[in-house]
Amino acid sequence: MKRIQKKNKISVCLLLLCFLFSQIVNATVIDKNAPYFGDYLFVYNPTDANVTLSPSVSPKLSHSMLFDMQCEQEPAEDVQVSYTPDYSHLDLPNHLQEAPKVNRLDAPILYSANSIVGRNYTYLVCNMTTGVYYNQKFICQATGQYCNILVEPNSSGSAKISRADAQKLATEFDSHIQPFMVENFGNYYTYMGTDYSGKYLQTSQNKKMDILLYDIQDGYNGTTNRSYVGGYTDLTDFIGENLGGNGNECGILHIDIYPLMGTGATPNVEKCYSTIVHEFQHQINYSDSLYDFFRGATEYYINDAWWNEAFSMAAEHLYTGEPLAYRINSYNQTNNSTPLRNGLVLGYLDYSENNDNVASNYSTSYLFGQYLRCQTKHLAGGGNQIYRTVLEQTGTDYTTILAGLASIGYEDTPETFEELYRNFRMATILKKPTGPYGFMGEDAFSGLIDNAYTGTANLTLKPGAAVILKYPENYIPTNNDLSYTAFSERGDFSYEINAVSDTVVNVTHGILPQSELRMLAAGYDGDMKLLGTDEVTISPNQENYDYTLPKNSVIRKFFLLASDGSLKPLSVAEVH
Repeated sequence: MKRIQKKNKISVCLLLLCFLFSQIVNATVIDKNAPYFGDYLFVYNPTDANVTLSPSVSPKLSHSMLFDMQCEQEPAEDVQVSYTPDYSHLDLPNHLQEAPKVNRLDAPILYSANSIVGRNYTYLVCNMTTGVYYNQKFICQATGQYCNILVEPNSSGSAKISRADAQKLATEFDSHIQPFMVENFGNYYTYMGTDYSGKYLQTSQNKKMDILLYDIQDGYNGTTNRSYVGGYTDLTDFIGENLGGNGNECGILHIDIYPLMGTGATPNVEKCYSTIVHEFQHQINYSDSLYDFFRGATEYYINDAWWNEAFSMAAEHLYTGEPLAYRINSYNQTNNSTPLRNGLVLGYLDYSENNDNVASNYSTSYLFGQYLRCQTKHLAGGGNQIYRTVLEQTGTDYTTILAGLASIGYEDTPETFEELYRNFRMATILKKPTGPYGFMGEDAFSGLIDNAYTGTANLTLKPGAAVILKYPENYIPTNNDLSYTAFSERGDFSYEINAVSDTVVNVTHGILPQSELRMLAAGYDGDMKLLGTDEVTISPNQENYDYTLPKNSVIRKFFLLASDGSLKPLSVAEVH
């Protein structure tokens, strides 16, 4: 996979007699070396086991503490998370992974042909409360170029939705939804199976989708249970029975009538448009990953659920032209007991957890999808089409996203999932108008609240989990199994560094707002081991100061010496 070198990361490194460095005022400052300084601390678990994090605030840093510390050496290679995606909501046959690999394609089978308006059809559908499939009758109420609209009959045998309303839906799907989805997300299959020998894959691409409108059995009663399933897509619908399909053998979008289309006597089909778009993305997503799998190109047969859902929510956002306010509100309403604050695994969607946790994870997935769009909208293949770009890559996990970003030349393509996750979470807090730590100034995301963890209880971080802690000054970790990155928006002061001799470094601070401040510079060797410090007193109107440090020192940090002897950081090494 092609990697894009990050061009805006500057490491402060003193090369004797020849190095000049200017820090950017009001920059985002990142600190990866203990002790960590910044307004926030991003903590990530790169291991395969649960790890305990103690968020206790460290004591104020003193001279003696600084000399006793040694910064950790940078890892020799990237550390990537290993975690198992959750597919508990899908009822897939185990032998699907044993499907024959493809070595050629036969002509497509023309499944999902025209249904006949007025005729009855039977499909296998799922009861969401029990997980049991059952046969449901439908009446075809409209057909179009890319869809058949089939409606559940009422107790008298008439379709619950009129032919006129069904035709309105078919027209919307043909004229707007289908072209829009193909353009921004990609092609889809309405059938995948094998020939009679089981050796060759046969497909039907971009043919008619059957849109089933019925009251999905989800336990909704309007009083004691007000949650409902607005729609679903089942990949076993469109794969042949010889691959583990359920017998429907066509592309299907299952869409709820009650209460999605209202609770009155006449359902409003317009209320289901965004749900159709959401589910249609799943059809495209499943089609992409299954096709790759059957060709022997991927290890898992479907894309990870978290970014599959992120892309479906992105489809809603793009189709309506409006941000998903309820997802943003859900994000803003989290507290210290929800995963978003106390240790969120971006790739973890557990539907068995409580509603607050599920909502927290979904809202974060939605924002991640928008982060991808905003970060890449200046590039061909990015912006609205970043989702199709990612889906066109081979793979089913987060590396597919990294490959998609690299393929369009995204300048901040990260090397690891940790860095991608960190940049995204920093963006939700810093909301910078440019660069990797924001949403490119889009107003919809300017109101995201600061979701740093503010509790004091120890946290258990699952593999791949991250938490952002908020600290006033410095943090000294007690668990080296975790990865730490401090960040802030301080931009404390500008400076330039020039080597004067083997032991003397001249620093131009600029004129600071007050005199008689005591300034300290800390020098390290190439392995980030502290070699020594030197301090000066700032005089009125003076800009240049000499610091005496050991030979070959690398200046990593500057400190302001407080009257109580503690150290307040003014700047750190990496600037974006």
